[in-house]
Parts: sequence; C-alpha cells; structure tokens
Amino acid sequence: KLPKRTFNACVLTEYDDKYVNPYAQSGLDGPDNALNYKKMADVAIALARTLATMANGEPAPDVTSGVVDSTTALLEQLADCLLRAEPGLSCPLAQALMSTGNEVASHYTGVLRTLRENVQYQHDKSHMARFVWNFLADRTGKVDAEMKNCTHECEGAGEVCVAHLATGPGHCVNATTKYVRAVSPSLSFSTEKWLWSVDESKLGDDPLYTQSEWHQSVIGTSLFLRDGPHREQATFLIGVGLTLVAGVVSFCVSTR
Repeated sequence: KLPKRTFNACVLTEYDDKYVNPYAQSGLDGPDNALNYKKMADVAIALARTLATMANGEPAPDVTSGVVDSTTALLEQLADCLLRAEPGLSCPLAQALMSTGNEVASHYTGVLRTLRENVQYQHDKSHMARFVWNFLADRTGKVDAEMKNCTHECEGAGEVCVAHLATGPGHCVNATTKYVRAVSPSLSFSTEKWLWSVDESKLGDDPLYTQSEWHQSVIGTSLFLRDGPHREQATFLIGVGLTLVAGVVSFCVSTR
C-alpha cells in the first residue's frame, strides 16, 4: 500500500538550480547531440523500480543488462517518431497504432476552439496526442487471454480500444490511460451558442489566455500592387507609339 504523500509533485531534471544544455537554441539542439539515451534509460528504470518498491512494500528485483539495452533502444525509436522529421510519425511504432501518413510530430500545444463533453473522444485530438495515448495504453494495459478486436470502444469495464485508428481493427486492453483536460476550470463552452464564457468566481492563480477568432469577412487586408517607374515609362512609350501608328494607318487609308 502506498503511503500518504506529503508533497504535491516531483520533477526529474538533470540540474539543480540552473538549466544546463550547451546546445540549447542552436542548430545542434537535436536528438543526436542533446539526448543521452543510456542515461535516460537508467533514470526510467530507477524510477520504475522505485515505484514498484513503494507499491509492493518490498525491494524490486534487479534488472539485467538486456532490460537496459531494450529500454535504450525504445527511447531511440521514440526519438525517431517524436523528434526527427524523418521518419517522424511514419515510424513503425506510430504506424502500428495509428494511420498518420508522412507527418512530422508537432510540439505546438495548439488553440482550443471547442470543448467536448467527452474528453476521451480521439478524433479531434492531434496526431501527437493520439500517438502518446495509444502508446501508453498499449504498453501499460493488460490483454485478456482472448484478445478482442474493436473499432472504437470496448464493452468490458476499464477497457479501451487501442490502435483502432490504424489500417486494421484495434484491440481491447485493460488500461487506465486517459486524456486529461488542461483547461482552466473557469472556462466553459456552450455548444448551442458556440461561445466561450469565463466564470470569474472560479478564477484563481492558473494562467488564463484567450484570443479572438474573427471571420474572414470581418477583418481583412486589400493589397494593390503598383508597377515600378521603368515599367510605367515603357507602357507610356508603347501607348504613344501605337497611337502614332494607328494615326498614320488611318491617314493612309483615308487618302486613297
């Protein structure tokens, strides 16, 4: 049984006071230089063993070198999917869980235009969010002895449908992976009026930022191009020449 925690959260970093990354905000700040997969694997295994020890009340078993190697290889595969343009989300890990095409994982948080009552609805999520959800549910969920296929939802209690957005049917797993709404509790959305509203009584210390979304017919810019002086002079001279030629031809025709 887990003891009652006396802290709100725990943050794992590789520094104490000051952020340390000699490649930050440079052309070398990428997965090939900024990431140490072996160190990340050691941290992940140590964290997993700590959680297992706290949950079971006894020391977790030691891990073999094979576990470290497989964890390191998995981290490298995730870097290919999430941090590199090639292969991006066309990597084997992502394609086994969802059909994304040749797309690069976007790290932009995005703008929330609407708010569904069912936050677990997957089809309005980004490819990045759906990949992370499917990956976590697939790796942490339990599968019954008889694997059941699914297309969207599963009938069993606690079951979720994994990989149903891939080319074939998905499969049901017993997992606790969920989408969590990262929105201020002071915000609400009306699907009838298609409007957001802010409840000032619920405003706290959480940051709240909104931006207006105007229809294209309300705000716009008209750009009128003007030719340069050389083109204007050339056009004027061509016009004068055509006028003179037309005058000469007209005079010749009238004198016959």
